[in-house]
Amino acid sequence: MSRHKGDYLSPDLEEAEADQLKLAVSDILCDTPSRRQEFSDATYNIEHGGTGDPTFAAYCRRIQTDGFWGGAAELSALSQLLKVPITVYQPDPSSGYEPIVVYGQQWTVPKAGGRSRKMVNLLYSSGNHYDLLI
Repeated sequence: MSRHKGDYLSPDLEEAEADQLKLAVSDILCDTPSRRQEFSDATYNIEHGGTGDPTFAAYCRRIQTDGFWGGAAELSALSQLLKVPITVYQPDPSSGYEPIVVYGQQWTVPKAGGRSRKMVNLLYSSGNHYDLLI
């Protein structure tokens, strides 16, 4: 998120920030069951096999391990938690990039007298990897 804001992070700080975001999702979805219903898109994705985990408990164990990489459920939760829109693109040979999903579309609409939030644009490639599009 810092790079999205224009801040430079060293690779170590970038990894630490990614870990903090992962822990925030874990806290919301796994450690605070009373808030799960606020993140229904993410929990639905987890409960219906979108993360590849057989149970919600298995997902919660896995998200807290080193080397866990987030996906659709985590992007959905982060968009809602941080109140920031996220668009995911995939490579398209004819047009360059094609949007495949937008999380937090409600934050693209400007507030009364204000601005809309800056979109985070991610490139989904190789079937399991996201890169920030600048």
